[in-house]
Amino acid sequence: MAYDPGRGILIASTNRLATVVRLIPREEYNKLRQTGEANRFKGEFGRQSGTPYAMHREMLLSPSRTPCNAPPWGALVAIDMSSGQIRWEVPLGTIPYLAAATGSAQWGSINLGGGIVSRRHRLHRRGHGQFHARV
Repeated sequence: MAYDPGRGILIASTNRLATVVRLIPREEYNKLRQTGEANRFKGEFGRQSGTPYAMHREMLLSPSRTPCNAPPWGALVAIDMSSGQIRWEVPLGTIPYLAAATGSAQWGSINLGGGIVSRRHRLHRRGHGQFHARV
């Protein structure tokens, strides 16, 4: 997230993907984690330190590896901090293996990381690729 105090807006990258999350008893965690390390695309493990459970998260994907829910799958959203209303919203990112498909620029992609807003109202974002825009 990035905050622009001059205009009172919060800018956040969002993910909109159907996801299955499972809690795993701590005893099973290490065994499952080792089998999942070979292919992190199939899921992500979270230690959940200090709890009796770990977590496994996996996106619901079709056989063609597209998310099962309708796009956009990722967006950049500006929220007016005074009213709580969305000022603007745009799809963010492109899934590389879908980039050639018609309309893919409007689908967005998984977004990891955040950004900062400069005094000149430019958003600089890194994470899953780079992004620079006037906001």
